[in-house]
Amino acid sequence: MLSECENFKIDMNESGGNERSESEVTRRRRSKSDNHSQEDQSEIRGCAVAILVVVALVLGGNYMLSGGEEEVVADRQVVASAIVQKEPNAEEVARAFIAEINVEKRLTMVRNREVVKTHLSSYTEEALKEPGVEIREMMRRTFGDKERTSYAVSFTSGSLRLLNVLETDEGPKVDWDSYARYCSVSWDTLTNGESVDPALVRVFVRPGSHYAGEYLDQKKWLCFQLETPDCGETLYAYGKVGEENAEKMKEIVLRAKNYRQHMTLELEAKGKLDGACLFEVKRLVTVGWVE
Repeated sequence: MLSECENFKIDMNESGGNERSESEVTRRRRSKSDNHSQEDQSEIRGCAVAILVVVALVLGGNYMLSGGEEEVVADRQVVASAIVQKEPNAEEVARAFIAEINVEKRLTMVRNREVVKTHLSSYTEEALKEPGVEIREMMRRTFGDKERTSYAVSFTSGSLRLLNVLETDEGPKVDWDSYARYCSVSWDTLTNGESVDPALVRVFVRPGSHYAGEYLDQKKWLCFQLETPDCGETLYAYGKVGEENAEKMKEIVLRAKNYRQHMTLELEAKGKLDGACLFEVKRLVTVGWVE
């Protein structure tokens, strides 16, 4: 039999062994738990990194696509701008106009087209749609900040017309009224005594010396000879001495080459006398044929 002292030692030994076993188990469990926790954290970190990478790729791709689209749009805008800014020059417009025989297409090349439409019925066939065969630049001038270029246009018949191309906000445009030598009343009407009201005419003006009828007094009247390819009659116009319009006309004509200047005038018909058609100058509208 074991003594109580020996039994007590055995119990203490068993008790100590059990405690050590329990401690060992606990440590192992904690170690496993820690390992799992570290593994879980590693997995979370890995997922977070993967998510960040995906987000970066997506955003980067969108940025690149967006940037690419912006570059494409910018390139298109540059091309479109270049196309818009490329407009024909005055000579190109002039040549296109005289080569075109379609009236509607010609209208797209002219200034004041709505006003011009109301004048078309009075244009001659040559001015309306006959093509020119040759064009030659005569003069280029600037009025204000706008440039005007004048061309001589010849036809198969041998006749000539003056074509003016003006710079406008819509680009270079033809002045069709001046090309057609448009008059508000036909020359037939002006020269046969049917015209009563003053009429707008486009003519060449020279110094004149034909004093007749109520215009006999040279101290009172200035005489001008008028010329136009559109009328075969002899034409004279009279302006009062000292009056602004007449004096300005005299000054311009005397300074002009060969004493001949084209002008736009407002005239009142006074009938025929001694084989000549007489007119009185009511207004000098402009020097040249472009209003």
